Amino acid sequence: MSPRQQQLAYVLSLIAVGGSILLGIWRDWMYERRSVEQPSIRPPPVGTVGATRPPTDVRVGDFILLDGKYQRIQDMRSAGTSAKRILHFAGRTPLIMREARTTYRPIEHR
Repeated sequence: MSPRQQQLAYVLSLIAVGGSILLGIWRDWMYERRSVEQPSIRPPPVGTVGATRPPTDVRVGDFILLDGKYQRIQDMRSAGTSAKRILHFAGRTPLIMREARTTYRPIEHR
């Protein structure tokens, strides 16, 4: 075997070994990433429809997801301008709504 062929064989063996090492690392990373549990979002209250609404479109009776629980809006006040609302809930401190959020509104039957 010539020196050139020896060099080529050595490079190919490094590539083969390095490739299998990289493949093993990638496979471990892939399975490790899949084993991480995704935080589960609770399903919305039954009989509601979700939509992103600005503070001006929120109503008493809508639900908002806060701290992992759906809270029903019990009362609502204006916070100086129509672009802000103070939302009151049962058993929770009020929330100042300054921007659009996903709310869940009960389906209206006609």
